[in-house]
Amino acid sequence: MTELVTPGKDDPPSTYAIAALVDGEPGALGRVIELTLTRTILIAPGIYLAGVRDPMSLVKVTLGATASITVGLALVYWWSK
Repeated sequence: MTELVTPGKDDPPSTYAIAALVDGEPGALGRVIELTLTRTILIAPGIYLAGVRDPMSLVKVTLGATASITVGLALVYWWSK
């Protein structure tokens, strides 16, 4: 089995932000929200190209997808502790 290493400030922002949130570090929720919104901006063009053209639907689908990624990462990190 692979040994888990606690993420630090030199790790990718998504890894560090999720670890900080699960560990209860002050200010972590803001970083996770910022990370999720940034990921939304990066994923939106792909969702648009996949055929979601209605602006409100695009926002809902993209936020849902990125929130799912964030929650999934948090659950994996929490479960592995």
